[in-house]
Amino acid sequence: MSYSAVDASVSWPTQNFDSVATRLAYSDDNGRTWTESATVVSNFLDVNIPLAPPNNAGTWVNEVSQLIYDPGAVATERWKILWHHYLLVNASRRFEHGWIAMKMASRPDDLAAAPEIKLFAGSLYDPGNNTAGGASGSPVGGAPLIQLDTALNTALNTCGVFTEPGLYASSGALYVSLQCEHLADANRLIVLLKCASPCNTTSAASWSYLGTVLEKSDATAFGFDSGFAAPGMFASAGSVYLVVTPVQNSGAPWPDYYSGCRVFKFADIDSGLLQKNGSQLTLMGSIEGTSGTFNGACSYHASAGNSGMLYSELKTSVSARFQIFMSNTNF
Repeated sequence: MSYSAVDASVSWPTQNFDSVATRLAYSDDNGRTWTESATVVSNFLDVNIPLAPPNNAGTWVNEVSQLIYDPGAVATERWKILWHHYLLVNASRRFEHGWIAMKMASRPDDLAAAPEIKLFAGSLYDPGNNTAGGASGSPVGGAPLIQLDTALNTALNTCGVFTEPGLYASSGALYVSLQCEHLADANRLIVLLKCASPCNTTSAASWSYLGTVLEKSDATAFGFDSGFAAPGMFASAGSVYLVVTPVQNSGAPWPDYYSGCRVFKFADIDSGLLQKNGSQLTLMGSIEGTSGTFNGACSYHASAGNSGMLYSELKTSVSARFQIFMSNTNF
């Protein structure tokens, strides 16, 4: 699995204290235990922004990764990882300086050395990032290969930022779920894309928009006021599922508070349709972390009595604040 490792910035430790690298871990006992790999897929990078202090403190971070084995791909592209690569400036997330990045390789351990591909971006993307090492200190030059707000469907036109990529691969296609931060009405959407095998991931012509799977009103129906986030997908017993994290603002300890995970089943993934009972989404299951903690962003490893659904949890009372837990819940 891929995961986020959080440390203080080397150059700006008191400012960019949550600097994120993407790493790998593996299990050789079907999810009972996990071992940290030596592989750092993408490390954070400190840069000196040409602004007056403290706004010169820049760190490029790598968050919310998803790792997948794609059986329909050519051998050198069967392992894929997507993540959100963006800039922190004095602890402030500057999403206009960022994109959905991708690496591909024949083995997971080869992902570290694989070239980073600047794959997707939304309407907020700043073209100044096309210059590697320019004013933003961009670690990767060139424009995003697929400007999603204009390349696929007008429904994506007002998506300012895409984040939290989720992946599902069948023998016939690669599917990507994305969280779209919708500028027009502050809606938070979960959108679904498809690339038929053999998927040329770097070509917009290979991708199709399957639809908006969830929006803020769907979360409101379950008692959460700020939509669903952190989408992921998995298959079990012949069905494909979507797992998302509900987000709460009203009454929460801080904005955009993650509140566990909710699992829904696709009625037809190629139409982007989730199973419903009448107009109500059918809830297949819930994962709850420790009460009172920021928790969610789930991922699934099917294993009887072992991992099951994995979830993250933020514990502010300990030094290792960001932790991952096994729920032992299977679907």
